[in-house]
Amino acid sequence: MNHLKADLDENGEMKVMDFHAKVCRDNLTGWSDQRLVVGEDGQPAPFSAEALGVLLSLTGAAGIIHAAYMEAVVASGGTPGRAKN
Repeated sequence: MNHLKADLDENGEMKVMDFHAKVCRDNLTGWSDQRLVVGEDGQPAPFSAEALGVLLSLTGAAGIIHAAYMEAVVASGGTPGRAKN
């Protein structure tokens, strides 16, 4: 949790949605069952920085994903949830 407080302290002047997107880009390492970002073949795109950027560009997605990430971190007491996500 300390890394999240440090992020907030460092980026306190950032717009909220930009901060949510930054936390997602800095901490997410994979996904499962996402169907919003698809490849040219119509199949769900595998996780990558580019695919995450596309997902985060969808209206409201950064806030929803950030909330789910924070819920996992808090529920796990910090480290295990963070490592999983």
